[in-house]
Amino acid sequence: MKNRKNNNFSISKLFFAIAFIIVVFTAFFYYEQVLKYTYEDRGVHEFVATKISTGEDVYRIGWGIGFKRTFYTVHYESIDGENYRWSRRLSGEKEVERLIENDGEQLSLRVLYIPEKKEVVVTKFDTLEGYLKNLNIKYLIPIGLGIGYMIIYFVFLRKRFRKKIDLMRDSRCDMYLVKKYRDDMKSDIEEYKKVAEQAEGHAFNSVYASIINMRFYALRYGYILGSDLNQLHKEYLEISNDFQKIDYLVHSNNIVDILALGILFEDSIENLKKIVELGNLSKVNDIVFDYLANGCGIKRTFNSKYFQDDDNKILTEIIQLAQIDNKQASEKFIDYIENEFPKNYWGEDWTGDVGEKFLGVCLYAYAAIAKILNLDDSSLKDNPYYTYDLVHYKKGMKFFPEETGDMFKNYKKGISEYKELEKLIPVQFHEEANRVFLDYKTLSDEEFYKKYNLEHASRYMWKVEDYIERKNEPYLFGFLLVCVLADYGYLLEIKKPEEIEEYALYNFWEDMEDIEVKAVNFNVDNGNYYLAYIPKDVQIDSILDVKIENVKGLREFDKYKEEF
Repeated sequence: MKNRKNNNFSISKLFFAIAFIIVVFTAFFYYEQVLKYTYEDRGVHEFVATKISTGEDVYRIGWGIGFKRTFYTVHYESIDGENYRWSRRLSGEKEVERLIENDGEQLSLRVLYIPEKKEVVVTKFDTLEGYLKNLNIKYLIPIGLGIGYMIIYFVFLRKRFRKKIDLMRDSRCDMYLVKKYRDDMKSDIEEYKKVAEQAEGHAFNSVYASIINMRFYALRYGYILGSDLNQLHKEYLEISNDFQKIDYLVHSNNIVDILALGILFEDSIENLKKIVELGNLSKVNDIVFDYLANGCGIKRTFNSKYFQDDDNKILTEIIQLAQIDNKQASEKFIDYIENEFPKNYWGEDWTGDVGEKFLGVCLYAYAAIAKILNLDDSSLKDNPYYTYDLVHYKKGMKFFPEETGDMFKNYKKGISEYKELEKLIPVQFHEEANRVFLDYKTLSDEEFYKKYNLEHASRYMWKVEDYIERKNEPYLFGFLLVCVLADYGYLLEIKKPEEIEEYALYNFWEDMEDIEVKAVNFNVDNGNYYLAYIPKDVQIDSILDVKIENVKGLREFDKYKEEF
């Protein structure tokens, strides 16, 4: 049915183009033959047929198909001395024979003179008014019909456009731009699926990571456009099915929102576990991911580190408050979505202008938290950022709101395998750092290579043979440890110094009293910077052959010293 509507709309556009061409050309000829000139009535004169001429033309019955035919023209001359001439085509040979038998024919015709052209027009009409009326009918009727069709088309188009705008869940977005992006994503997905059929191993996972990413954005654009939730549910299930096909995440882009969508669409617990499992393997370090997993009753094997940024802090407060007073938690949640989020997203000085290329924002994760906690979100029904209708799309899934905020708070202190690292690494990451040493000792080369995803991390090496060949180099292990700590969230990995303005460098030592810190860079000589705060009194220049540099002493960070 949808294709039929689109075809009808395309046909109507074709008719509009035809109507426009007819109006333009007919108006041109109407001007040339009626409006441009004046006519003088020279009265009625008697004309007699004087001769019959023949000619040939091609009569076409289709594209490239035709045949020659003979036509006949009878010529008349006035017999009252004015020397007026007129001619007309005959309908066929029978009319020619009739004229010959009657020795011609005599007609009374009206003669009209056109001063601007110094020409005469001979017509059968009784009056000048009748002749002009005939011309008006000949030209104005098709012009009127064409204009009428175009008016109807524009009214229809406006209603159709207005209807689409009304259906959009965020009418501030450019409908045509969002639709184009959605269509482009769907087209690219089909191309990538063909590539995936020929891919294996890392290449297969990489292609499907891109497919999942494109499906996610196509779904989001569909939601913004106002697509039916049942259709969007089917599109989500395609994302969920794609997760079942891969062994690991090449990148974890959008995985938090995808898990949130799974909750909103109430996907099976088995499918949600698969998403969480892949998040664990990729060490997704996002506290919201933990909250969502806990709310579904799924416990992570890797737990995110709690960062005290504004969004996470407020969300944590809402989750904790919901255990005591759901009404107050709902009010705090609504206040954040309506008032605080726009400021955080657009900036304090935002005037309300979203720009021409705004593609919408969907707070899936916050909506999923509201669903898990059963918050009263009724006043957010028309909020452009909050996916209200997704929260209330289904009501059959069991959640565990009391477990949402459960996190491991007791960290295992000590790095027994390398005690000196305790001076550089805060207690929150001792267990992870120690585990790397233990795994290095106890796991086979292949197991270690697979566990730490060395195959698909470009900053490591691509083949297990490369790892085995270099594994005993002190620098290599130091390099691996730095990268692992960056994955866990202790070290901030950036490519350029100016990126420090975009990312927060967290101080994990702030909970410990009387510890002053300094910013350092763990230099692994790969072009990237691995930044962290360490205690100010620690004087270690290198560890495991990795240089430790004071950031304030690096010239490239001179412009950004105020950030530390």
